[in-house]
Amino acid sequence: MNIAIIGAGPAGIISARNAIKAGHSVVLFEKNTRIGGIWNPWSGGAYRNACMQNSRYTFHYTGFPPGDIDEFPGVEQVFRYLSAVAGEDALRESIRLNTEVVSLRKDAGHRVIRCASEGKDTEDIFDRVIIATGELWQPRRPPLPGEENFSGTLITSRDYQEPEAFKGKNILIIGGGVSGADIASDLVPFARSVSLSVKKMGLYLPRQFPTGPNDMMHSYLGRCLLSQMNYEDFIGYLDTMMPDYMQAYRASSLLPDMANNNAVHVNEKIIPNVAAGLIKVKPQAERFTGEGAIKFVDASQEKYDVIITCTGYEMPDYSFIRKRTA
Repeated sequence: MNIAIIGAGPAGIISARNAIKAGHSVVLFEKNTRIGGIWNPWSGGAYRNACMQNSRYTFHYTGFPPGDIDEFPGVEQVFRYLSAVAGEDALRESIRLNTEVVSLRKDAGHRVIRCASEGKDTEDIFDRVIIATGELWQPRRPPLPGEENFSGTLITSRDYQEPEAFKGKNILIIGGGVSGADIASDLVPFARSVSLSVKKMGLYLPRQFPTGPNDMMHSYLGRCLLSQMNYEDFIGYLDTMMPDYMQAYRASSLLPDMANNNAVHVNEKIIPNVAAGLIKVKPQAERFTGEGAIKFVDASQEKYDVIITCTGYEMPDYSFIRKRTA
């Protein structure tokens, strides 16, 4: 069977590897000049100091251990790992870099892909197509009324790369998810001040528990049971497992009265930073004032030099898929 795979990120690479091992003919299309998807340090979406939420024991592909890397590998290490996998002979030969799929249509039971590469368009016919283009590319940024009054820098988490660029700035991060907590903590050593605007408080737990990496602590069944535990009992379990961390958590005033046990933000820096007064927590941002300050839902106002929105991503763009015609 001839199989096309669109996107040479983590999902595309392992899909190609498995299809080749199963005896299929594979072409792996990648529009950038390097593989890796968001873990491509040159054109991916991950900021420089990002690292995996999964440990080195669980993030890797079956049959291809990662070797000697950090417990929670960063961008460069993940990219090198993916490059090593993609460097296997048959897989390497299947990859077409700098080749963008511009359309996909169905014709007489086959899938026809039109590609653009170096100014030339070509068409190829396949039996099956796997779309592995990922989801974290187009940031969602809900507009704040009065944006025209803000004279500072306003970017999304997708545009953020390194903290040194914001040295000495007063910064507001909007969004209390993983990216927001990561970037706020990343900026602490360089910024004049860092504030984090949180609409709904969630649970922040560290990558490393006292007895090992958090993703190695329980079997899948154990994780399922923890997710079904009532919140009060779950907090009691965490108090037993990590008493020092939970003490700092309460001191930070970030511990929610109620939260979903199964929706945890993995970050080990945000709680100590807030508890130490290095990150100021603000409620939901409401709008800009006429003077360019941010007004929050509690009626407080603050002025900032830089605002970074970490409010998720839009649905992937699949407009290259042609609708079937009668």
